[in-house]
Amino acid sequence: MKENKGCVVVCCYRPRAGRQAELLELLKDHVPTLRMLGFASGHPRTLMTAADGTVVEIFQWDSDEAARKAQEHPEVREIWERIGALAEFVPIGSVAEASRPFSPFTSIVPDRRDRVIHFEIEADDPERLKRFYGEVFGWEYNAFGPGPSPYWLTDTGNEPMPGIDGGILKKNMPEGGVIHVIRVDSVDAALDKIGKAGGVVCVPKKAIPRVGYLAYCLDPEENVFGLMQPDMEAK
Repeated sequence: MKENKGCVVVCCYRPRAGRQAELLELLKDHVPTLRMLGFASGHPRTLMTAADGTVVEIFQWDSDEAARKAQEHPEVREIWERIGALAEFVPIGSVAEASRPFSPFTSIVPDRRDRVIHFEIEADDPERLKRFYGEVFGWEYNAFGPGPSPYWLTDTGNEPMPGIDGGILKKNMPEGGVIHVIRVDSVDAALDKIGKAGGVVCVPKKAIPRVGYLAYCLDPEENVFGLMQPDMEAK
């Protein structure tokens, strides 16, 4: 595994009066922008608040060089200026919680949950696709599930690189191809909204034992996508 030379940084933003909500909204784009530009790694970003309202953000630079280049990039400077209009940049030592061990902070839970978490590639010849993606990108595979036509879990890389993993399987739907699987809290609720919005269910909800509940749908342009409701008790 490639060694990551980047450092983990702790940023503290003390909101100006009445501006915390605007700050938190802006910070949704901060680290994603740094990642898109190649400056931040895929190390999980953490957001939390101190008792005095200071927002603490933790992320990792992709490298020491990336950290230096970020400070000169116009798009990064622009978002930092916008942050500066909403909050004061303060050192971690100015936050009271940092003065004692096991510092208690309040975690900020993301409000967007329905994310693409997995992909599937259906193929007439899965072995051919496995060889192709393995040779080109170094993807690795593990067979999952019983039966003569296994589902090949696909490992596309190592943490903390951004991205998702997926699966390669024998084609079982004419509409198949590359399918994105979206995590939802409830497959039933999602199917109801999909129907009202003009989508169509093409594979009804089914249980994947000890994994969760899965369904496949068509969007209004007849693109296939999957829904996954994680549930260790599914059977």
